[in-house]
Parts: sequence; structure tokens; C-alpha cells
Amino acid sequence: MRLKPRQYVLIVLIIGIGAFNYVRARRAEQPAPAAAAAVPANVKAGMAPAWPLYDSAAAARDADDAQWQPALKAVNDAIDGTNTTASPPQASGSEMIDLHGCQTWLLFYRNEHLHPTSKPGWLAETKQHVDSCVAQHRDIAR
Repeated sequence: MRLKPRQYVLIVLIIGIGAFNYVRARRAEQPAPAAAAAVPANVKAGMAPAWPLYDSAAAARDADDAQWQPALKAVNDAIDGTNTTASPPQASGSEMIDLHGCQTWLLFYRNEHLHPTSKPGWLAETKQHVDSCVAQHRDIAR
């Protein structure tokens, strides 16, 4: 049996699509490059300079006021310095919104830690938000 030219074209198309899907599936199975995974979260390029200070304030969230107040002041000063700096590439607008949201959750946690409320689970909820801010450097509450 002799095939017509359009049937050859269809066979080539089917083989091409199969090869494309095979290559795509192989690339999806490959792990991410090691160099990209080695970059810690607190040294991202273009990251707001206040995030490392936020991380240290979050680490001192259960400490006494002698450790907590300087850490909180450093975060507030860094946020104010980033907002008044003339060079806009230091932090994008969404990073600053995330930083303010995470700062608010940190203050909620600290207040709940010092003055527990009757609302069950509030400390756990604020702890979850603060921990996610430290891990992801963004506010997940939006």
C-alpha cells in the first residue's frame, strides 16, 4: 500500500509531538541546579535591606525587652531608611508591603506573648505567620 504525501506529514507530526513530549518530561524530572539551591533566603539580590534585621527581631520575639526593643528599633529604622532613600531599586513596593505585614504579625505575636488573650489559637496563628515571614520573606496573610 502506498501512502499519500499528507499521510507522511501526519506521521512526521506525530513523531515530532512525541519527541517534544519526551524531552519535556525528561526536563521536568531533572533536579534544579545546585547553584540556585545554595543561595540562602536572606541574601537574595534586590531584597529589602530590612529583611535580615526582621529575621533577627523574629529570633528575639520571646526574649525580654532588653533584647527585643533594640531589634525592633533596628527593623523600624531600616524600614524608614528604605522608604526615604532616593534610590528606588533597593526594594520593590510589594516587598515593602510584605515587610510591613510581617512586622505587624511580629508585633501581634509579641503582644500575645506578653498579654495572652482568651481567643484560643491566636498565639499559634501569629507564630505561624511570623515563621512563614522568616522562611519566605513575604507575608502570606494577604
